[in-house]
Amino acid sequence: MISVKVDGLDRLMRALLKGSEAAVQATSRALYEEANIILGKAVRIVPFEHGTLAGSGMVHMPNVQGRDVSVEISFGGPAMDKEHGGVTYVGYAFIQHENMSFKHAPKRQAKYLSDPVLEAEKHLGDKIAKRVHAIISGVV
Repeated sequence: MISVKVDGLDRLMRALLKGSEAAVQATSRALYEEANIILGKAVRIVPFEHGTLAGSGMVHMPNVQGRDVSVEISFGGPAMDKEHGGVTYVGYAFIQHENMSFKHAPKRQAKYLSDPVLEAEKHLGDKIAKRVHAIISGVV
């Protein structure tokens, strides 16, 4: 599991609504939306043979514990098997992610989730703050 802590969001929430439920919900929505953007980038570079691994990628619903909000992005587990139909279990997501010696098709790679997460982390706090402000302001 990759974990990213975005500093400053607690200050943002206090400044916006003094920790109100609306600020927590806006942060939850904003984080979920940004996680879906990251997932989209990961899907474009995930190793691809039949599409099952790519199809197993998902953003889990936000987990809210008080004023702490987290969202998990994952690959693996149940996925649609487009080649054979039905649902299959993708148990190889971790090894595909971590093994740098595997050969992949052009523009496909190991570290297909951590690289987009690390790239997004640079500006994630600002992006989430803008989204929270827009949500609370009623712009979106």
